Amino acid sequence: MNDLQVKLEEQDSYEALYEVMFLNGKLKGQFKGQLKGRLSIKKEIFQVVFVFFILISMLFAGILLWLVYNSSEDSVKNQLRDCNNQIVTYMEGMFYESSSIIEILSHDKAMINADENSYDQVVETMAKIEKEIPRVTYIYAGYTDGRICVAGYPLPEKSDATTRPWYQSARMSKGVSQTSYKDLYTGEWLLSQSKRLINSEGRLTGVIAIDCSNANINEQLSTKYRYTSQRSFLVNPQGIILAHPDENEINDSVQSRIDEKVWSEIVSGDRNYAIFENNGVTKIAYFEWIPETRLLAGTAIDRAEVFRPVYYSLISLLLLILVVSFVLSFVLSKVLSHRFAEPLIELAARVQHLAKGNVEAVDAASFTNKEIDEISDGIKAIVHEAIIREEKRKAAEYMSFHDSMTGLYNRRYFERELMKLDGKQYLPLCIVGCDLNGLKFVNDVFGHAAGDQLICTAAECLKEGCGGKGVLARTGGDEYTMIFPQTTRDEAEELIRRIQAVFDRPTVCGTKVSVSMGYALKEDCLQPIGETLKAADEMMYTQKLSRSSQIKHCLVSDIMKQAEENGMIRELTEEENQVLEVFAAKVCPESEQLLKKSYQLRKVGMCAFANLESAGYNGEEGLTRQHSEISYRILSTLDEYHEEADCILYYTEHWDGSGQPASLGGEEIPLAARILALTEAYFEGMSMDEIVEKAGTWFDPKLVKILFSMKGITKMGELL
Repeated sequence: MNDLQVKLEEQDSYEALYEVMFLNGKLKGQFKGQLKGRLSIKKEIFQVVFVFFILISMLFAGILLWLVYNSSEDSVKNQLRDCNNQIVTYMEGMFYESSSIIEILSHDKAMINADENSYDQVVETMAKIEKEIPRVTYIYAGYTDGRICVAGYPLPEKSDATTRPWYQSARMSKGVSQTSYKDLYTGEWLLSQSKRLINSEGRLTGVIAIDCSNANINEQLSTKYRYTSQRSFLVNPQGIILAHPDENEINDSVQSRIDEKVWSEIVSGDRNYAIFENNGVTKIAYFEWIPETRLLAGTAIDRAEVFRPVYYSLISLLLLILVVSFVLSFVLSKVLSHRFAEPLIELAARVQHLAKGNVEAVDAASFTNKEIDEISDGIKAIVHEAIIREEKRKAAEYMSFHDSMTGLYNRRYFERELMKLDGKQYLPLCIVGCDLNGLKFVNDVFGHAAGDQLICTAAECLKEGCGGKGVLARTGGDEYTMIFPQTTRDEAEELIRRIQAVFDRPTVCGTKVSVSMGYALKEDCLQPIGETLKAADEMMYTQKLSRSSQIKHCLVSDIMKQAEENGMIRELTEEENQVLEVFAAKVCPESEQLLKKSYQLRKVGMCAFANLESAGYNGEEGLTRQHSEISYRILSTLDEYHEEADCILYYTEHWDGSGQPASLGGEEIPLAARILALTEAYFEGMSMDEIVEKAGTWFDPKLVKILFSMKGITKMGELL
């Protein structure tokens, strides 16, 4: 190897390669003769690099300069974006703070009316806010009669609030509006946020507004500037400038300076950057929506200020590249020669070892050349692809034999295993059928999410009860089937007792999880396995049928017990009994006990809300139902509560048909349900005035009169 290296150093590269590849070959003399008169690889590299380097350098320089230019442009745009983002954040905070104050004040009764009694209170509130929040210039309210209520501001004579821009802007908007206007007294430009004042009758009484001066806004925005010519401003979707450091620009249109298509893309959010001319100066601008407003924040700078240093840098860089190219031509040729020579030396050595059969002597280290690296990457890719295919195959195999919800084996796997175990060596073969109790009830009352939890909980109980023995599969929506080879009748009964014991503990949404089970044994190899499976199912369904009534009672009892613990079912007070007795005596003497029992049970459905929320099912279908409908579903399960269920179902209906769940109106609503609705409203905080107000809309007017008569109110006719 040392001799070979000496030869490569003393001879040209092509000749050295010949010595390596054909050291003992018969073509040595002929090949050497062909090499005579040719340039060595080192000299050829040098000449090629030297001749073409200037052209290559110029091309590279052009590409590099283009990249530098674009990079600089991107950098400027990024700086504009970052600066504008800071401004948007600041303005978002300012608008949010002002909007929050306006929202609070717009619901203040004193602010809405601002009569002689409350005027001083309103002014004091405004002054306090102005003092505590420095960036609020003015806070004031204007009313439909033209009055303006403002603290510490000299109003011009004959000031009419209804003619001011902020008033008109708010009057035309449902929410908080933004506009700019010129102060009548000081002449300064103000950015105003305003909102309508609506009284309890739904009528417009005036407008509440908060102003921030253009000077204050720009004083804050200027702290974010990075360039001398940089200016930030606010515009509305129509392109009207609402705030700008140069007040001459306010109420001018920036849209007229920008291409119409570009502006529409900016407004739609599909574009942020724009280039436009302003007074003969080319500007680069970045626009971004301020969240929760209908305003755009814009930041613009002079293009010349940004790119003048870039141009100078590019010229300097070009000159530097031209100078360095001459120096690098020689160095690069040496480097390339070195890069080619070393791989050839290594390649020659490996070829020699392989030719002699010394495979172990070949160095396992990889080449530094691109081609060798590509081969390595290709091998890695092949191995990686093989691993992925294997993982997908295993995943597909798992999904084909497992239930996606519970993780148990599915019917396909069960049927395959059943055929495998149908042999003499597995007798006696025990098949256990299992059906989940109350799934339809849980789905109807609590929703399918709770039903899914019930299915999964039952699966976990069955896995625990089986103890890892046999084959457990989910073979239907609420059905599970188990296979236990070499299991006697006594062992099967003990296994079922153990499984049932596991089901004594868990609950789902307050209801106990339970199953009906049946089993059958195949003890004769001539007995068809289908008959064994059918016998197990028949035993299971017989048990389920015999316990059907008991299961329903248990489910309802569990829910009613929880409802009592949570205060949703309680004993009626003496006054509640008296009111219901009077109603019964007046309009339905035969329904007194029905009224009392229905009133006592009307909120049993609320337990569904509590149970679902505690189980993390916020937003599920069970929570979207009216509790009266859920109460109906619970109580109608048992025959003894059918009348109460029918009564409770419609007690959330309204006399005018605006209620739930069937939008019944008038006498379409059962009488008992109307009595329940009025009684609940009376005992749960609704005032007599509110009841009178809703007579004829929510409540039966005749029943309202009876309620008022039993309370000794004699002017009921006048109130109605």
